[in-house]
Amino acid sequence: MPLEGEAKRLYQREYMRRRRAGLPTRAPPKPKGQCCSFCGQPPSRERIVIASARGVRICESCVKEVAALIAAQRGLGPGPLQGARSPSGGLSGPGGHHRAQRPFLG
Repeated sequence: MPLEGEAKRLYQREYMRRRRAGLPTRAPPKPKGQCCSFCGQPPSRERIVIASARGVRICESCVKEVAALIAAQRGLGPGPLQGARSPSGGLSGPGGHHRAQRPFLG
């Protein structure tokens, strides 16, 4: 839908002001396909985005949130998922001697 009337004049005025000032007249291109599939944030120096073989991408902050949710669901509280101590004193998870009992969610 083309602009008309006052909106068109304001757009043209801003376009020419930016052009005379040497500023970009278009928005910078957004990174395509590199953003986190969960929060939509693009990668940066502070944010690493990891891609899976299926094309799903996840950033560090979303991994931390998901790990906390999984730990809470299992009843372990916040903390690491593997190598956590079970109430009997043994290690739970793949590297331990005992596996933690999971609640039935059926």
